[in-house]
Amino acid sequence: MALNHFLLLFIRLCAAEIVCGLKFLHERGIVHRDLKPENILLDSEGHVRITDFGLALLNMFGNQTATEYGGTPLYIAPEMQEEKPYNASVDWWALGVILYQMAFSAHPFNTQEIKELLNKKEKKLQFVSSVLHNDPEFPDWVNCNIKDLIRQLLCKDPSQRLGRDDSIYQHPFFSGIDWPAVQSGEAEPPFPPSPVLSMEDLETICPEDQDLFQGFSFLNADWKKIQPH
Repeated sequence: MALNHFLLLFIRLCAAEIVCGLKFLHERGIVHRDLKPENILLDSEGHVRITDFGLALLNMFGNQTATEYGGTPLYIAPEMQEEKPYNASVDWWALGVILYQMAFSAHPFNTQEIKELLNKKEKKLQFVSSVLHNDPEFPDWVNCNIKDLIRQLLCKDPSQRLGRDDSIYQHPFFSGIDWPAVQSGEAEPPFPPSPVLSMEDLETICPEDQDLFQGFSFLNADWKKIQPH
């Protein structure tokens, strides 16, 4: 078994757009802290939109760190699990977990054995121990480039984790990616959503509801004014 070619294309572009989104945020001192599949949406053209900034930290520039615990447990980086100071690297860890899930439909650390534990406290302790001490396992058939990308994103040491600098743009998994096109939103998604509504869609959408979205923007007007550092 191997990753479907079209699935790999989809994962590659989604990952590239998330990378650009995180770089945009981090350059402006914003750490998301709750990156997970539920907070990554596709717009009407099939482009990634990172959402839900309720736990985001602002003014995280340079060597600035935080210690407050926050996020969704399955996506929290080791340094935060250990209540150590952390920075924007926690978002890159979360991306590694997400890409593993996209590729293999499983969590890299929440193994079946842990899921089957009945005691919630023991389950949590075993999961945290897995995050801190175990390395993710990969099927034999896995694409070597996505395997290496995920491994580097899931590096336990945040100072060595991929994403801390611009070297992620040169990773072999992203070979062929037109980064300027991705950053400008001009890269063509491999699976753009159909623009045509079905009869079922039309029956469930009320005109009154659409008025709520007049003037809607995916971007926070105040955050757009923040200059990158």
